[in-house]
Amino acid sequence: MRGGKRQGAGKPALPELEKKMQVAVRLPLRLILWLDDQELSRAKIMATATAKVHNLCPDCFRPLHKFHNCENNPVK
Repeated sequence: MRGGKRQGAGKPALPELEKKMQVAVRLPLRLILWLDDQELSRAKIMATATAKVHNLCPDCFRPLHKFHNCENNPVK
């Protein structure tokens, strides 16, 4: 067998809500330069900062509260 699709080969597809979407955003040049100097990607920094500022779970982006429960942040 040579080339072509094979059953079970390749990376599994992400669930619809996990897929990333490209969005055009205008940011100040100083912020872009700072973001580019960081170790993490621009997207990861913005997602983490947004979750922190708005008290969201950084994994599922749902509000954190005492009953919050997701795969990575189970209720204790």
